[in-house]
Formats: sequence, C-alpha cells, structure tokens
Amino acid sequence: MPKKKAPSERACSRLARHERQAIERMPDRGKGCREVARGIGRAPSTVADEAERRRLATSPRALRG
Repeated sequence: MPKKKAPSERACSRLARHERQAIERMPDRGKGCREVARGIGRAPSTVADEAERRRLATSPRALRG
C-alpha cells in the first residue's frame, strides 16, 4: 500500500473520490472542515472550498440558472 503523502507534497493535486465523499458527508456527521481535513490529510481551506462549491452547485438558486 502506498504511503500517504504529506499535504505539502500534494500541492495542486485534485481531490480523490473518497475525499470528496468524506466532504459531502461532513454536515450529516456533524463534523467541521478542520476535523475532516485532518482525517483525509488535506488543508482545512481545501475542504472548506470544496464544501462551498458543492453547496452552491446543489442549492436551488444554482439550479434555477
């Protein structure tokens, strides 16, 4: 199994599917961005940005166009 890379070694890499899924489940489990970020080995800002993108993409206002 490959060793988990440090956040600094992953600069500018895309989020993996399991990381996105963890971020999507974040509100359901009552976890904050920092806690999820620690769990997946990402920066809290990355998690917050992704959570904001997903929220806006699925909001009723975004769907109305």
